[in-house]
Order: sequence, then structure tokens, then C-alpha cells
Amino acid sequence: MERQWRAVKDQTKAMRDSLYVAERAYVDITGLSIEDLIVGSSPTLVIKWCNAGKTPAWHFYCYPFLVFGDKKPEGSSYCMERDVKGMETVFIGAGKEVTVGYKITDLKVTEDIMDDIENRRKRLFVSYHALYVDVYGERRLINSQAVYEPETDGFTDCYDDY
Repeated sequence: MERQWRAVKDQTKAMRDSLYVAERAYVDITGLSIEDLIVGSSPTLVIKWCNAGKTPAWHFYCYPFLVFGDKKPEGSSYCMERDVKGMETVFIGAGKEVTVGYKITDLKVTEDIMDDIENRRKRLFVSYHALYVDVYGERRLINSQAVYEPETDGFTDCYDDY
């Protein structure tokens, strides 16, 4: 009888673990761009977030910052202010996307900065830390980095050392 009870208990745990993995929220970036990267402007980083999971992500928050330098993540760092639009940016429903702008308030783009970026003397890196709570009350943390590619006016993942 004891052995049967242990087997049922183990099976229940395996089913719970499987359900947990299959049903929770999975949030990540599906789009990353920068607006107003022109001389005299303070650019805005635009991130499109997607919840590819089967349940919502609550209390979503992202803290991105921009690094202008030779190598990741060394160089001048600039914080961004979140363009808060209300509940649609802190709750991401299952299978939904939200787009959030992050204004870089402490950087005015200069001619020297643009010249360095275009001639690849320095690179523009984005590093972000995002946090959300899944349906089971677990905090989920996302960390990643991307580098701006002036030829395509877009970003790529930072897999390589720059």
C-alpha cells in the first residue's frame, strides 16, 4: 500500500510539473527598434513584447538601458524612462503583444555620436532586465543584450563579443 501511495504521489508531482511548464506565461521580445536616432534628439527605444504562453503575465516591468562604447557592456550608460500607457503595459495576456516606448532622457545625440556609430568606432548596445509574475505566482526574469546595426537600422542579439 505504501508503494502505491508513493507511486501516485510521484505521478501527481510529474503531472503538476508538466502542467506548470505547459501552461505558464512565456514573455520575450519580438521587435526592437530605436526612434529619433538623429542629431539633436533624445532617442526612444521601442520594444515589442509577446507572451507566447497559455496564461497571462502580471506585473510586467522592464528596465532597459543604452550603452554607447567599444565593447558590451563597457562605455557610457544611459537610463530610459518608460512610456507608461496604463494597464496594457503591465499585464500581457496569453498570446498577446504589447509595444512599449522607453525614452532616453539623459542623452542628446550629437554629430560625434552619429559619426562614431556609422563608422563603427563605437557601438550602441541595449541591455535590459524584465520581470513578470506568472499564473503560479512565480517571478520570471529576462535578461538580454542587443547591438544596433547602422546598415539595417535595427538590432541583433549580442551573441558575439564586440
